[in-house]
Amino acid sequence: MTRYRFTTEVFSLPRESGHLVYAPLLQTSLVVNDAALGLLADVAAERDVTRDARSDGVLELLEQLSLITADTTAEGGAAGTQPAGAQPAAAGAAPDVLSAPVTPTAATLFLTTACNL
Repeated sequence: MTRYRFTTEVFSLPRESGHLVYAPLLQTSLVVNDAALGLLADVAAERDVTRDARSDGVLELLEQLSLITADTTAEGGAAGTQPAGAQPAAAGAAPDVLSAPVTPTAATLFLTTACNL
């Protein structure tokens, strides 16, 4: 059994069939079924996850998308993973992109006739 953790904020929205999972900082979204959403709930609740025939493909995809990583701070964590406190970078991004401070210099408001501002 392995304990995983999210590498970034992950959100879930219900749909007519399945659920939309969205990670805005990684610019990633995918539609998952109830079983995969349950697996993501286990990750969010920091529960141990058993890799088996049903979950292996989902876990591999989530790791490839950099949504999850094995938690080495938990007892029995997977060997050879990132050190505790390391911030994984988005695929194709510079390693310091996600940890760089946000320093906006301007803001734009797109007002409509339905805006309550």
